[in-house]
Amino acid sequence: SMCSDQLERFVDADFPCDRQDTEAVELCTTPTALVQAPTEIGECPDTVLTLDAAASALTPGAGIKPLKFSFVADATRCDNYAEVSSAVASALGDGIGVDTITLASELNGGSTFVFFVIVENFLG
Repeated sequence: SMCSDQLERFVDADFPCDRQDTEAVELCTTPTALVQAPTEIGECPDTVLTLDAAASALTPGAGIKPLKFSFVADATRCDNYAEVSSAVASALGDGIGVDTITLASELNGGSTFVFFVIVENFLG
């Protein structure tokens, strides 16, 4: 039989980053969200705003697999929150590998837009 009741494996919760030869717990390096976007956009209807977090893939902790991105509109500080958050969710899908989103008509009539970007590697 390939299975054995006597075979047991223990996987430390800090694996794979913690080194067993030290007393300290070494945490995994996490990626950093780096976003390129204008701080101001024009007031014309359908003005395009692009949030580009592609540079995050070059930060320490990005890992070898595609990053997962979450772009989130701030519910208390973002004009047109319902339209903006719906468009962001639609553009993201599952968020894996989607490092850039573009908005336009969702911004019409608003003047302040605040976003958060969360970046996760395959370790979570």
